Amino acid sequence: MRLAVIGGSFDPVHQGHLAIALAAKRLLSLDRVIFLIARQSPHKAYRPNFSDKQRRGLLDHFTSQYNYIDLLDERLINKKNNFTYFSLQKINHSYRPARLFWLMGADQLEKLHLWRNIDGFLQLAVLVIFARENYLHKLNSYHFARKYQPYRLTYERLKIARSPGWYC
Repeated sequence: MRLAVIGGSFDPVHQGHLAIALAAKRLLSLDRVIFLIARQSPHKAYRPNFSDKQRRGLLDHFTSQYNYIDLLDERLINKKNNFTYFSLQKINHSYRPARLFWLMGADQLEKLHLWRNIDGFLQLAVLVIFARENYLHKLNSYHFARKYQPYRLTYERLKIARSPGWYC
């Protein structure tokens, strides 16, 4: 199984989130896409504008017509400050994918080096970064991009890549 995860607080979910999931389905020949709902982003100072229930409801509404999209709100239920690395471990254990990808917008690159256990994260999933206006031109200035440059994948290698690796 080829599985991708797109995580975030989705406060609120918007067409860009769905566009990433749909593009990744095609680009990576995915079997499933999981929206992993975070209670609150640990790298954003503000609390979500929408309640947990409202965000889940909006995601249900946005994704209900796509039978290959799952919603996982494990971090909402858990109430603890959970980190992406641990969530990916659980997903890897539960789904047992042949390939696991993490999807994100380029706006998240600036703080990616602050994520807990980013090295372990990259061992679990290939990171696929989608362009976002006003961010991609700064790619090489980001700490993550400089540190992990040796693991950057070409488009040709992306479909067959195993961790560690990242593509933008």
